[in-house]
Amino acid sequence: MPFRRLLGALLTLLAVTAALLAPTPAQAATKTPKVYSISPTTGSTLGGTKVKISGKYFTRASTVVFGDVPATSVTYSSSKKLYAYAPAAAAGKVNIRVKTPTSTSFKTSKNTSKDNFTYVAPPTITSLSKSQGKSSGGGSITVYGTSFKSVSSVMFGARKSPKVKVSSSTKMTVTVPSHPKEYELANVVVNTKYGTSTDPITYQFGAQLSELLRIGSFNVTVASYTAKPWRDRVGAVAGQIRNEQLDVVGLQEASAGNSKYTASGMVQFNDLELEVGAPYALTNNTRYCDTGAVAGDACENGASGNTRIMYNSETVELVRSGAIKLDDNSNSGGSTRFMNWATFEHLGTNKQFFVANAHMEPGESNQNLREEMAQLILDEIDEQNTDDLPVVLVGDFSSSKFSVNKAHTRFTEVGGFIDPLVNSYKYKGSPLSESSINHRFNSKNNWSSKPETVDASYTIGSYLDYILVSSSQFGLVEWETVLNLDSSGYFIKPIPSDHNLVKLTMTLP
Repeated sequence: MPFRRLLGALLTLLAVTAALLAPTPAQAATKTPKVYSISPTTGSTLGGTKVKISGKYFTRASTVVFGDVPATSVTYSSSKKLYAYAPAAAAGKVNIRVKTPTSTSFKTSKNTSKDNFTYVAPPTITSLSKSQGKSSGGGSITVYGTSFKSVSSVMFGARKSPKVKVSSSTKMTVTVPSHPKEYELANVVVNTKYGTSTDPITYQFGAQLSELLRIGSFNVTVASYTAKPWRDRVGAVAGQIRNEQLDVVGLQEASAGNSKYTASGMVQFNDLELEVGAPYALTNNTRYCDTGAVAGDACENGASGNTRIMYNSETVELVRSGAIKLDDNSNSGGSTRFMNWATFEHLGTNKQFFVANAHMEPGESNQNLREEMAQLILDEIDEQNTDDLPVVLVGDFSSSKFSVNKAHTRFTEVGGFIDPLVNSYKYKGSPLSESSINHRFNSKNNWSSKPETVDASYTIGSYLDYILVSSSQFGLVEWETVLNLDSSGYFIKPIPSDHNLVKLTMTLP
């Protein structure tokens, strides 16, 4: 007989023999089930893990227990394969047992590696090595907790950490992601194969809200400019001050003169104060500086013509205030230039700070005059800021980085002030603040239908309106050129002023 035919006959004989020897279903039901392997061998204490059980002598009536707790469901695949869904249980190791109507996969308490199933608890976070940082992220922090096993991700709010290094089940190092919002409190969550942490652990991006100081500078355009009536604009001006939640705002061109252009019958700065409403107030309501004052003289009555400081009395407390004249013009002309100043206490941090607000003489031919005014301002700050408090200097300096801005140079190079927009001559770089909004637009809009920019080679627009700080110890959280635009990028009317409100959110040293 040829070999192939002989081999075929032998295989057929073996198959027939195996079939004859195999137990019938009735006989199999009386056999003790055996478990050879399970997959996976671990699962969450929350339950729900689908476990494949391989062995033999399984029946359609088989049940499965994890320790002493029945599986939530069992699917019969064959006499050699079952699928069971793990019930919830405490962390630790249990046996998986298969039960048939007549027997159990083993009858002793002895554990075998073949049927061991380990319950692993979801992770918990107990603490962070650092719970606050810049919105730009990038730094590493250590996360402490439990059950850091099979970590799939660490989330800071909706942002995923770009790098996670697990050192042990109780410790890992993660890189903080960047965050789209400043001063945002984000929940830190660890995701693992076994579940998600639910502990209320938070990370502060930027400063806490109570630490922030929001200061603005706003040339509101004099009420006597009849082409854009003040009565039509005052609501928009007041709305921006309120909506931006400014703690302090330096106002320019809030005229102290003729009141016939206001709906209230009061002068412009009082009309605006009325429109903005409590808790906002002005540091001084006196219209004109004392008679006889000349450039560099203090106004003993605190008056500052069209230049005013408004503040939110719920967030800052006025300590003292004053003003000086910056030129020799008479009050009656309405164009007298002033610097007014105030010391405040920030109620969120109990820190005091000094604010100076100025409106300088316009015109390219007046660069030297503005430089003299800048020096008068620096001298007055030195004289009045006797406690060497941090200083914020705001105002309309009437020249931009596209001119030889001598006042800006005097403030920054002589006075040591820092400009978050770095408006040095034809500067093309980026802002210094952590976040900047609308900085590519000019601060003056000239009543155009859209905000104006300079050419694309400049990251930052042209600015007449400034907010400077006295040291690098300030936290420059966010610059914003405030624009109310529709979906097509056009100003929503009425346009508040021919200048845009500028705003700097910061933290005090």
